[in-house]
Amino acid sequence: RHNNGHCYSMQLQVAVVILFLTLDLENAQAGIEQLNWSEVTLRDGVVTQERQVTSKVKISPLGTPIRRRREIYPPDDRVLFNATTNQLYPYSSVVKLSTGCTGILIGRQHVLTAAHCVHDRTRIKTRYLRVGYLDDSGKFVWYFAKKIFYPRQWTFQMGNRLWADYDYAVVKVPRKISKKRGFIPPGLSVDDLHGEGDTIYFIGFPDDKPQNQTWGATCSVLSAVPSLLYFECDAIYGVSGSGIYTWEDNCNTTKKPVRRVVGVLSGNRQSKLENRRYNVGVRLSPLRYIQVCKWIRQEQKCKSRYKEYFDDGIVPSDDCLE
Repeated sequence: RHNNGHCYSMQLQVAVVILFLTLDLENAQAGIEQLNWSEVTLRDGVVTQERQVTSKVKISPLGTPIRRRREIYPPDDRVLFNATTNQLYPYSSVVKLSTGCTGILIGRQHVLTAAHCVHDRTRIKTRYLRVGYLDDSGKFVWYFAKKIFYPRQWTFQMGNRLWADYDYAVVKVPRKISKKRGFIPPGLSVDDLHGEGDTIYFIGFPDDKPQNQTWGATCSVLSAVPSLLYFECDAIYGVSGSGIYTWEDNCNTTKKPVRRVVGVLSGNRQSKLENRRYNVGVRLSPLRYIQVCKWIRQEQKCKSRYKEYFDDGIVPSDDCLE
């Protein structure tokens, strides 16, 4: 325990999990995608274990960002959430990274954020990465990271418009965060689901505001491509990595709609089609969605929620990831 009880560690053990996705060409016609990743565990900067993993996922057939800046589109309509509101769901699921970015809880031990918040495409930004949430006094309660997951493509030497499509990551903390914080499960984003025209929301810690203040933005998706969502929600440095969430009908139609995280705020880029700049989020397309679900060990539940997209004979789950 450190910092008056507001920082938890687990012998400073950090594991970096590098996920490498490749299309299995022999199975392309069958819609089978292959996932390959390495899990590298470090203790005080020394590699103690390396594990290679390969798996496949069958996806049913379905009908580029520069992240160096984010923009405010006048008028600035961001909304401030006070200390009381920050303790209420879903605002309580928002966390800050010690690298200056934002993240969102997608499980009690897992935070979804942007890859550039944890890795500079050459190395991990810090072995001592921390994740923190605001308590009711406006102070941060910090947890050291236990594992970091990110796509291996993020480190490839390729054009910005390609590697930036992989600007997403998951950070795992060593122990479960208080159940009172809540979390927003991941959701699938495809052309006919959570795409163009949908209303989206995100909350973050912008650099132009006090560091212990959260500000939210909402707008409609103006354009979408298979890997990206384009929009004009106001965003600035510090909000990178925010979870983009929206509403979705509950699988039990007698219940109210539920929130799902369907993307990650990455940056700002020029649209080739419309010759204008947008703020951009990496969307959880089917392969990215399953990637994230594997990282948080919820693959079966994730598939059961969208069984029409994953032809694995999965039996629908009654809890729908709730």
